[in-house]
Amino acid sequence: MALEEEEIIKGLKDLFDKYDADQNGLLTFDEFSIMVQDYNSAFGVDKSLVAEQEWTIEHQEKLLEIFKMWDHDGSNFLTKSVVRPLVKNMLKHGLTQMSPKKTMRV
Repeated sequence: MALEEEEIIKGLKDLFDKYDADQNGLLTFDEFSIMVQDYNSAFGVDKSLVAEQEWTIEHQEKLLEIFKMWDHDGSNFLTKSVVRPLVKNMLKHGLTQMSPKKTMRV
């Protein structure tokens, strides 16, 4: 494994651990939502959202759709193994999330 890939994997683990408030190895929708909002705020990846200066109910609803698409077993939790490709997409494409079925923009 290349050093850069190892650093990305460590960074993803650290990111997951930071937002896994109860440290149970799973992200709830609320924990995931906070992670995405913080990411958006820090990196300004969605210019329309930055201009609005607020997270709207529409953003939250779209984010819930994305969460449900990645919650393959319907448990209402995302594991590290599920969050890893999702966050990689977020890092690569901003908040455009690639689902197994379609692309959604928050």
